[in-house]
Amino acid sequence: MWEEPSVFSPFSHAPAGDPEPSPEARGPLVLTATIAAPVDAAFRALTDSIHLWWPLGTASTWGEDAYLEFEGDALVETGPRNETALWAQARGWQQDRWVELEWSPDAPVLQASTVLVELDEAAGTAVMWRIEDAHPLDAWADAFERYVRFLGGRSDLD
Repeated sequence: MWEEPSVFSPFSHAPAGDPEPSPEARGPLVLTATIAAPVDAAFRALTDSIHLWWPLGTASTWGEDAYLEFEGDALVETGPRNETALWAQARGWQQDRWVELEWSPDAPVLQASTVLVELDEAAGTAVMWRIEDAHPLDAWADAFERYVRFLGGRSDLD
């Protein structure tokens, strides 16, 4: 959760910096890449193999001992003692084309309102993640980077 920076300054005469915009004030975070993997493999990597590439060490409730998976339409993290945390619910999807997730406001990791993943077979497989109200941005970018590298690609972040 975003926290307002401390207003304490040892230089009380210094002008205050501009505060970081609230998550609501940001536009969507859009991440793109082109990968050599076929679109069906990219879709399965997202829906069936998320536990293999998601950065559980940095974006998880219980750390690297946790397991992340889709249970039906729900994206759920399971901890080492079988405790669970609901991260998101699928709003809809089209096999091998797109998935839209409504992120839980109570999700213990990463903040967003919706996450849209689109795949397109133009030249190679184009991957696009559009994350509304994403926070923290670097954690979302890390998850995207790991997904792309899992599929043998390089993101446009490189």
